[in-house]
Amino acid sequence: MGASQYHMNYSPDEDRIFIFVRDGETAEHAFGLTRRLFKKLWPVLGKTVQEMSEAATKTPPEMMKDVLQFEQQGAVSNAIQSGALSNAPVPEVENRVAYLVKTIRIRDSEGGGKIMTLSDDVKSMSIPISHEQLLVFCDALRTLAAKSDWNLTPLYPWESSDEAESEAVPAADSGLTRH
Repeated sequence: MGASQYHMNYSPDEDRIFIFVRDGETAEHAFGLTRRLFKKLWPVLGKTVQEMSEAATKTPPEMMKDVLQFEQQGAVSNAIQSGALSNAPVPEVENRVAYLVKTIRIRDSEGGGKIMTLSDDVKSMSIPISHEQLLVFCDALRTLAAKSDWNLTPLYPWESSDEAESEAVPAADSGLTRH
C-alpha cells in the first residue's frame, strides 16, 4: 500500500503514536509505533535528514546545525501555509484496521528522495518522501512524542540536550496532525 496523505496522533490509551492512512473514503489503516520502536527510529530519521540536505553537505561543520534548523523551520512553515500540516479534525471512516509496526525501512527512491516503509510483517505502507516532507514528518513525530507519556524529548543528531530541555512539553491529549 502506498501513501500520499496521512495523519498522525498519540493514543494515551494504547501508548502508541499512530500513522493513519486512508484507503479510499471508507477504510483507514492505523500503523502504531511503540516507544521502543520510536527510540530506534528517531536517530535513523535524524541521520537521514542530514544526509538528504544538500545545503548541509555544502556547509562547514560548525554551521550545519543552523542550516538544518533553518531547513526544518522552513519546511514546517511551508506545510502549514499550504495546508499540508494542520490540526484540523479528520472526518471519521467506517472501517479502521490497526497494525503494530514491527519494521521500518528507509531506502533511496529511483526518482530521488527516499521511500519509508512501515510494516507489521504482513501489511506494509510505503511513503515516498522528499527532504522537505521528511522534515515535516519528523517534526510531527517529535511533537507527538514530546506530548506523550513517554517522558522523552527526541533530539536531532545536531542538537544538544540543553536545547531540548527548554523545548520540553508536558504530556497532554495531542491533536491530530494531517499531512
